[in-house]
Amino acid sequence: MSTDSELTSLVNRIQRLYDDPSTRSDLQAGRIRFRLAPAEPADPAPAIGPARQHLTKQLVTERDVATACQAGVTLVISPRAVLTPLARDKAKSLHVVIERER
Repeated sequence: MSTDSELTSLVNRIQRLYDDPSTRSDLQAGRIRFRLAPAEPADPAPAIGPARQHLTKQLVTERDVATACQAGVTLVISPRAVLTPLARDKAKSLHVVIERER
């Protein structure tokens, strides 16, 4: 993306996706991805699964889950971390995957 008109087109596309009830939850949960086209042809990278974010916090909150949703990542938390009830509910509603380290 290199021009203001390309940026405007992207924003308009995102708005249309959000306005459509059938795609809104996928957009909010980060399941719809946007990628920049490479400047030069390149070999496609192998799929390695969703990105993961390791949290070192001992208390995982609703805000942490919302941030992970916006980034489109799986949260990885320590074995001793406490997941608040609101965070658990938010993860379920936004379809954010939370994994505990072993």
